[in-house]
Amino acid sequence: MTTKKKEIVWDNLSKIDCNEHTEKKGNLTYLSWAWAWGMMMQNYPDATYRFKEWEGYDVLYYKNGTAAVSCEMTVNNTTHTMWLAVMDHKNQAVVNPTATQISNTKMRCLVKAMAMFGLGHYIYAGEDVPEDLSVSDEERQAELIKLMSGASQVAKLKAVITQQSKWVKSMETKNPEIFHKVHEVYSLKTQELSEGKIANGK
Repeated sequence: MTTKKKEIVWDNLSKIDCNEHTEKKGNLTYLSWAWAWGMMMQNYPDATYRFKEWEGYDVLYYKNGTAAVSCEMTVNNTTHTMWLAVMDHKNQAVVNPTATQISNTKMRCLVKAMAMFGLGHYIYAGEDVPEDLSVSDEERQAELIKLMSGASQVAKLKAVITQQSKWVKSMETKNPEIFHKVHEVYSLKTQELSEGKIANGK
C-alpha cells in the first residue's frame, strides 16, 4: 500500500467514535470486538486476520506457565501484527490460563490489531475521544512549531512538547515527515536555549 493509501485508511478509521461500544473493567477499557470488526467490514470488506500458531497451538506458553497470543491483520495489502499476554482483570499475566481466558484474549488482541490501522487507537493512547479532525495535521504542526519557537526556557519548551506528545508519537507512523520536523525544531530550540543559558552564566 502506498503512503497515501495508508493515510486514507488511518484517517477513515481513526475518526470513528467508539465510546458507546466500550466497557470499563478496573483500569482497562475494552472495545467490543464484534462491533469493531463490523466497522472494519463496513469500511474495508476485504480485510483479513489470522492468529499465529506455535507447533499447532494458537497460544504461546512461557516457562513460567503464562501465555500470549498474536494476531496478524491485513488491510489494503498492508499487514500489522499485534500480540497480547493472557491477563486477568487486574492486567496481570495468568498462569496456566483456561481456554476461555485464551479465547477472550484473542478477541482483545484482534481489537488491538485493528487499532494499528486507526480504529479505536485513541483508546490505547489514553484519549477520551478521537482527535479533532477539523484541524489538519499540518495546521497542528505549524501551531506546535510556533509555540516551541516562542519558548524562552527549556522547561517551557518541554512543557509545550509534553502537551502534544501523544499526537507527535502518532505522527511517527501516520506522517513521518511531520514527526521528524517537529523533533528537528525541538532539538534545535533546546540547543539554542541551552547555549544561551551557558553564555549567560546561568
